[in-house]
Amino acid sequence: MAESNITQQELSNLLSSFASHSYKTKDNDVTAGVALERCKHLCKADYGVTIINNFDGDLCGHYPSRILLLQPKSKCQQQINTDEIRNLMANAKFARCRSRFVVPVILYNEKQICRSSTLASAAEMYGRASWDIYLGGEYQGPSPLRSMTSSSRNVDFCDRIRGFDIELLKKLSVKRIFDLMIENKKVKFGIHVTSSEKIDKEQRYNKFSIIPLPYPGCEFFREYKERNYNCGKLFFDWDQANADAIMDIPEEFISAFDISWNTYKSWDLQTLTKNYLKLILTSIEKDDSGVLIHCISGWDRTPLFISLVRLSLWADGKIHQSLSCLEILYLTIAYDWLLFGHQLPERLDKGEDIFYFCFDFLQYITTEEFCRGNVAIKKVFRDIKVLILPTNSPIRSDADVNCYKSYVQHADNYAYPYNFGHGGTRTDSSFTKDHHNVTHNNFFHDSLSRDLKEYGSSGLTAVDSRNSFSNRIKPLSSCDSWQFISETGSASNSMPAAHAQSLSDRRGLTRKERLDTVRKLFMNAYESTITYRKQSSVTGYIFDQLSSGVVSIVG
Repeated sequence: MAESNITQQELSNLLSSFASHSYKTKDNDVTAGVALERCKHLCKADYGVTIINNFDGDLCGHYPSRILLLQPKSKCQQQINTDEIRNLMANAKFARCRSRFVVPVILYNEKQICRSSTLASAAEMYGRASWDIYLGGEYQGPSPLRSMTSSSRNVDFCDRIRGFDIELLKKLSVKRIFDLMIENKKVKFGIHVTSSEKIDKEQRYNKFSIIPLPYPGCEFFREYKERNYNCGKLFFDWDQANADAIMDIPEEFISAFDISWNTYKSWDLQTLTKNYLKLILTSIEKDDSGVLIHCISGWDRTPLFISLVRLSLWADGKIHQSLSCLEILYLTIAYDWLLFGHQLPERLDKGEDIFYFCFDFLQYITTEEFCRGNVAIKKVFRDIKVLILPTNSPIRSDADVNCYKSYVQHADNYAYPYNFGHGGTRTDSSFTKDHHNVTHNNFFHDSLSRDLKEYGSSGLTAVDSRNSFSNRIKPLSSCDSWQFISETGSASNSMPAAHAQSLSDRRGLTRKERLDTVRKLFMNAYESTITYRKQSSVTGYIFDQLSSGVVSIVG
C-alpha cells in the first residue's frame, strides 16, 4: 500500500488548495484528482472498491468524478451492477436539491451510511429535468413539459421522480433518514425552494423512519468563531420564523438514553452536537439497514456529521482499521468535505467556520459513551513526526551532520510532547519529569536515538514554530519550540516513509488518544496553511493601504 502513505506536507497542500477554491467536477483540478486517487487507495486498504463514473459532473457537478462504492473484501468477488446503480442515480438526482442524490460513503457491518441533499421542490425538478433533456442527458423519466399541462400529469411526474429516489434508497438498503434541516421547507424570497421527506404531502416516504434533528446552519458558526471557538454556552435562537421543524425521536431511542429529548431547544451547541451524534451512532449500530444523513444542500451540516461518524467508528476500530491517524484525517477532509463540494473559501470569507468546528469538536467525543460495541483497534500509532527542541538545543543547522550525537548528549533537556497545537502534555505513567521540569517520553527517547543515527547524514535544520493560532495555542512547556525540516525546506513530515515509521511510538492507541491525535494533526496543518493565509492577506492589505497613503502624500 505504498500509494497511500500520506505525509503531513500532502495534508497541508490539500488544505491550502481547499481554502483557495471550491471543488467543481468539471474543472479537472489536479490537486482534487490526486486527492481522489489517494482516497481510493486508502479505502482499498480495508475494502473492495467499485467506481461509479461522474466524469465532467454528468451526475452531479459537485460530487467526486469517481464515486467510491465500498464492499467487504470478503465479498469483493461479487460483481456489483454499476450500470444499474448509475442509471438509478442519473434519474434519482432530479428528486434532490442541486441534483445531490443519495450516495453511500461509509460501510459499517455491511450497512451503507449515505449522504445527500434534501428533496427538491417541484419547480426545481421540472427545471433540471427539462434542461437535462435539452442537453441530451441521461434522464429517462416522463416528459416534464407534458406533465405541466395538467394537475394529474403533474402528480405523475413528481411521483415518478420521487419514485426513482425511493428506488435508489431501497437499492442501498436505507430505512432510516436523519434530516438536519431547521425548516420543513427552505424558503427564499417567499418561495419554497426545497421540500423534505418529513412533509411530503403524498406520503411517499412513509415506509422510512424519518427522524428530524433540527441543527443550526453554517451561518450560526459565525457566532462560534466570534466566541473564540467556544461551543459551550452557545445557544441557537429557535424563535426564528423559519425554524419550524420539530424534533421527533422514535420511542425505541427515547428509552435507550438518559436524555430529555424534548428540551433540545435549551441545549447549547456542544450538547446538541453530542446528543445528535450519540443518536446517529446508536442507530447505525442497532439497525439492520443503512441510514441517510442530509441537510439542505448536503455540503455543510451533512459532512460535519458524516465526518464525525467516520472518525468515531474508526477510533473504535470498527472501520478503516488499517489507516493511521494522518491517513484517516486526509481521507475525511478530502472525500467527506472537499470532493463533495463544501464551499470552504466562501465559508472562510464569511467567518462560518463549521469545517474547523468539526475537527475541534473531536475533543468532546473521546469518552466511552460514544463507543460502538467492543473496540478492536489493529493499527498502531505512526503519525507524530515532529521533534520539538528547547531554545538551547545544539541542533540548529544542516552543517551539523552528526546531530544525533548532540541529541544523545543533551537528551535530558529535550521535550517529546505527545501533543502539539492546542494540547498540553501527556500525564500518563509512560511520561516522567526530569530535573528541568520538562516532560518527555523514555520510549520515544530510545527510539529516536536509534533513528537519528540512521537519518543524521541527510542534513536537518530547525525552524521556529512558535506562531499561535488566534492566541489559543499554548506552548507545550516553558521552552521555545522548534521543528525539524529537511534541507529542501519542507517540514519533517516529508521524511522518507521508513524513517517516519521508525520515529513513531509503536504502542496501540485508545479511542481518546486516536481522536486527540487526529485533532492535533488537523490543528497543526490548519495553522500552517489556512490561518497563515488569513494573516498574510490581512498584513498584505494593511501594507497596500499604507503604501497608497504614502504615495498620495508624496504625490
